[in-house]
Amino acid sequence: MIKILIVILILSSNTYMFGQDNSKSPTKAMLFSIIPGGGQVYNEDYWKAPIMFGAAGVVLTSALYYDGLFKDSEKLIENETDKTSNYVSQLKRRKEYYRDYRDQFYLYLGAIYVVSLLDAYTGAYLYNFDINEDTSFNIGITKRNQVGINLTIKLD
Repeated sequence: MIKILIVILILSSNTYMFGQDNSKSPTKAMLFSIIPGGGQVYNEDYWKAPIMFGAAGVVLTSALYYDGLFKDSEKLIENETDKTSNYVSQLKRRKEYYRDYRDQFYLYLGAIYVVSLLDAYTGAYLYNFDINEDTSFNIGITKRNQVGINLTIKLD
C-alpha cells in the first residue's frame, strides 16, 4: 500500500519535474481516486487524503468484521441438529442482524468512494481557479446598528 502511495506522489509531482503546465486533469484525478485519498494527493490537497483513506479503512474493517460474524452464524446454524429450536431462530435473527450491518457498511464504503471521486474531480477542475481579494461579500451589522449586506467589487 505504501508503494502505491509513493507512486501516486511521484506521478502527481511530474508536472514540476518536467516543466509542464500547472493544471490538473480531472480524469487523472478520478483515476488516482481508485485508492481513497489518491485523487486528493494528486490535487495537492494533502490534508484530505488521510481523512478519505482513514474513513475507507474504518468502514471496510467494520464491514469485514460483520461479514465474519455473519459467516460464523451461518456455520452455527448449519451445525445445529434441531432446526426448530428457539436457539436456531435466535441464531437466524443474529445472522440477519450481522448481514444488515455488513451491507450497511459496504454502502457507506461506496458513499466514501463517490465523495472521494467527486472531490478529486472538482479539485482538479478548479485547481487553477483564481481566488483573490477583488470581490467580497459580507453580511453583518453596519455602523448604525442595522443588519445589512455589502457587496464589494474592486475594479483595478
